[in-house]
Amino acid sequence: MREGNSFRQRKYAPDAPNEEQTDRLLTQHRQVQDELTDDLVRMAQVLKGNSHLFKETLEKDTKTMRDAQEAMGENQTRLARQGTRLGTYSKKAWGTTWLTWSIILAVCLLFMLVYFVIRLFPKRH
Repeated sequence: MREGNSFRQRKYAPDAPNEEQTDRLLTQHRQVQDELTDDLVRMAQVLKGNSHLFKETLEKDTKTMRDAQEAMGENQTRLARQGTRLGTYSKKAWGTTWLTWSIILAVCLLFMLVYFVIRLFPKRH
């Protein structure tokens, strides 16, 4: 016979474990699986807690953003109203400024006119 056929005829491996070793091995595997299952359950609970905390934080942030947006809208309205008032005041201020400069110019012209009148028409004794 050939060597290849002899391998096929073997029914058990030379160092096959007996029933006691198999039970012990299965018990160890079950313990490892139970520990892994417990770890997975614990991690799932932590993940669930973290997701709830994230959801609450996200809701708070959304509310804060909404409040900030409303405040900015109110500020924009106030700013537009104050801008209108400032434009009105600015127009009035320029009118007053031109009036002031016109009066200063008129006083200067009158001063020069009086000066020339005094120089042109000297005092007669």
